Amino acid sequence: MKRFYFGLILFSLIGLGVVQYRFFILSLQLANARYSIQLNETLGLVGKYLYLETPLTTLVSSSFKGKTANYEPNKMYDNAAAIQLEQFLRKRFEKVGVKVDFAFALYNTQDNVVLLKSSNYAKNIPPDFSEPLDGFLPYQCNCPLSLYIQNKNLVQYFLAESKNIYLPALILIFFLLIGGIGAFVVYEKVQFQAKSKQDFYNFLTHELKTPVFTMSIASKMLENYNLNEKALEAVHIIKTENNKLKIQIERILEMVVADKSMPQLEKVNIDLSPFFLSLANDFSTQISQDSSIRFTQQIEIFSRSILADKHYLQNVFMNLLENAKKFKTGTVNIQLIVKHVNDEVFIDIIDDGWGIENKFQKLIFKPFFRIKQSANVQGYGLGLSYVKKMIKFHQGKLILNSTLGKGSKFTVILPLIKD
Repeated sequence: MKRFYFGLILFSLIGLGVVQYRFFILSLQLANARYSIQLNETLGLVGKYLYLETPLTTLVSSSFKGKTANYEPNKMYDNAAAIQLEQFLRKRFEKVGVKVDFAFALYNTQDNVVLLKSSNYAKNIPPDFSEPLDGFLPYQCNCPLSLYIQNKNLVQYFLAESKNIYLPALILIFFLLIGGIGAFVVYEKVQFQAKSKQDFYNFLTHELKTPVFTMSIASKMLENYNLNEKALEAVHIIKTENNKLKIQIERILEMVVADKSMPQLEKVNIDLSPFFLSLANDFSTQISQDSSIRFTQQIEIFSRSILADKHYLQNVFMNLLENAKKFKTGTVNIQLIVKHVNDEVFIDIIDDGWGIENKFQKLIFKPFFRIKQSANVQGYGLGLSYVKKMIKFHQGKLILNSTLGKGSKFTVILPLIKD
């Protein structure tokens, strides 16, 4: 369906482009018609002026007296007359707003002879405009004369004349095309990310859960055999580690599902002090064999509760504590501080590990985003995305304060059940 809408947008843009192209052609035709009217009217006035005996017409007639197809006298008069007549025509054209390059020729239509022409006049190209001349000049050459005009760079003139019509339309089409292409690129990127997430989910479901399930059945079957003490101990280890792996896989799957939709929360009243004491005890047990981690807790003892899903809430804080444990160099100090103010509980998880650059502090909450320096740390880039969504689902807030090289402080604020 989304592809249909993007196709419709693209089709609309193409249609708009075609309409604007036709509009552009019409504007050029309009400019051409206006130009033709202006030039014909101006040439009529020029013809009336050249009808009379003036210094200009006298100079022009001196240049072509006795000129034939094989004989061209009076070169000096010829050049001077051509320059003067070109300047005269240019002033007349510009007076009516026609600022276009042109070439001209005075043509003996009886003998097919060019009597006078500008330097850029092309004899083998027919004129664009012509004006029959009467009066002084035809009398002097004793032949019918016409003034021929050839246009030069007329398209450039039309574009300049029509720019107020077509330029806004072209700019609009350009921005519409950029917007359409940008929207399509964003859509494809989102689709690719969605497909990657689905592939990841399928991978976890099939490639990991299936072997874990098989190992669980196999370990149970082994317990039914008469095994010696060491073998039973090995089977127990397999079962324990398999259960741990199963819990980790379920946690990751919960993150993926939470990213895709609203999870089914089973909210109950949770007494916060015992909850966080138990959480701190579990984390202390988990890191007991790691001498590089120093964990301290300051949990306020108070008799207030929160309405939350205990399972998901525990995952939230275990994720934050495990991140503090993972992203470190050498030893790390981790603090868990819990206190309540009025009708809210504030949970701070503080570490002096790597810290996070400012430019990454919003990106780390996006699914699958990982900072380059954490490439060697195990993970999928889902933890903080999961944490933020779960806190939002519990009507809470998540605040991050971090400095690169000094550590991070994650503050979770959750609403308490009012007394």
